[in-house]
Amino acid sequence: MVLVHLYYVNLQFGAAGPWLGEYSRFAAGGFVFVAGLAIGAIFLPKSFEPNRRMSTYRRLWERSLRVLGWQYLVAIAWVALDVYNGSHDPVTTVWQLLYGVFTLREGGDLLPLYVILIALAPLLMECFRFRGGRWLLAAASIGIFIFGRFHPYALAVDPQGKFPPLLWQIVFIAGFFCGSFLKSYDRLAFRRKLAISIGAWTAFGLLFWCEYWKMFNFPACPVSLVFTKTPLTTGELLRYLSMVIGLLTATDLLWRHIAFSLATSFAATLGRSTLVVYVAHTFLIEFCRVKGADWAWMGLWQLISIPICLLLLWLLAVALQWPKRTASALDWQWASPQRVR
Repeated sequence: MVLVHLYYVNLQFGAAGPWLGEYSRFAAGGFVFVAGLAIGAIFLPKSFEPNRRMSTYRRLWERSLRVLGWQYLVAIAWVALDVYNGSHDPVTTVWQLLYGVFTLREGGDLLPLYVILIALAPLLMECFRFRGGRWLLAAASIGIFIFGRFHPYALAVDPQGKFPPLLWQIVFIAGFFCGSFLKSYDRLAFRRKLAISIGAWTAFGLLFWCEYWKMFNFPACPVSLVFTKTPLTTGELLRYLSMVIGLLTATDLLWRHIAFSLATSFAATLGRSTLVVYVAHTFLIEFCRVKGADWAWMGLWQLISIPICLLLLWLLAVALQWPKRTASALDWQWASPQRVR
């Protein structure tokens, strides 16, 4: 996500730019998919236990309210920054600004999407408790997505947002389904996991062909698909799903070789504070956008912003987790790979 956003604020990446920020893009879809996967893998099994069901639902509703609180804080900060910079549309009163913030019309649209989807997660779990309910849920999700393709902003709070719920719910629910099958997948033999991974990457390769065959002078693709994030199209949806599933399965197949690597520990540390790290990264990207224009003379040396941004976010994650670290220095510096597995 950091790479993609740095690319789209026009930092100079040179020939590497399209490969880092365009051809390999999956951050938005991956972020929403993994959120659904985590709920399906962690919370769904608890909902099947009668004595834990309601407490599980309450935890999800509390989490939804917590994300809403973060959304309000972020929105107020962004609106204040825009007003200060003179980039905000003219407003008549402070109350008009606050109305836009508290009705979720101001300050971003990804966190409001999470507020809605996490609040609805108990309903998704209820569907899994009845015979045929999961297939009814899948059919409803597909139907809502099809309706959303024609009327993407019918239920969107922000009429110009990048994440209208009618479309993006299908990414979350796809992750939720995968999370519900995670234990079954984990029991599969290596060759079956390899077949799933190959299938996902093959699908991604075909979609890459459909999108970029003209750019790379490939033979004409027989299938015509549109690939846009805003609003989300079928081609972009399939691209997200194939690449994310390919990355997840490939990571699983390689886990014995990468479990104790520094890269895995680095990612695990960031992953333990995802919400705060996400919020912080939006302001960090804005700083890079402003300074990137001022420092255009640096040329490709602007690539140094990538490790700097990642290091700053990692340090933030370490600081947030510091009170929880009670073991060795290695334990507080690096999240344990076994727990990530």
